[in-house]
Amino acid sequence: MAKFEKPELLDALRPVKSELRCASCGYGVVAAEAPEMCPMCRSSEWEPVLWRPFSRRSDFPEKRQAGARS
Repeated sequence: MAKFEKPELLDALRPVKSELRCASCGYGVVAAEAPEMCPMCRSSEWEPVLWRPFSRRSDFPEKRQAGARS
């Protein structure tokens, strides 16, 4: 049997994982496909989480710590 010379190319064949949130309670998962149901509230409705590559902590004021600069 021939050996594949570029095993790093096999990564392209693996399922792509995406970040999902439960539409009911907001529970988050990273998975290749949506789970059947949310482990927290048992809902079966999932929403994709938008990728924000250029977001900053200051974009989320509720996460800001007391005394932190913006």
